[in-house]
Amino acid sequence: MYISIRRYKTNRASELTRKVQDEFVALISKAPGFVAYYAIEAGADVWASVSIFDTQAQAEESNRLAADWVKKRADYSKLFAQYRCKRTQ
Repeated sequence: MYISIRRYKTNRASELTRKVQDEFVALISKAPGFVAYYAIEAGADVWASVSIFDTQAQAEESNRLAADWVKKRADYSKLFAQYRCKRTQ
């Protein structure tokens, strides 16, 4: 299994969590190889997500899926001060 950890800086974590739960979870859970998704309000303006997939390629595709989801919603991009993605194995 492969894990993708995405870390965001936002001062609107609860709003971001709501939008992710309302829209993104349904999208990512349909992706090939999907195992699990976790959203974390980490405090100090940090919000993170953990996606678990069967293969490395699927985990990397989840990063593109997340980036595209944000880009297609211009109003959502205001929620993010910074975006950083890290792949782990």
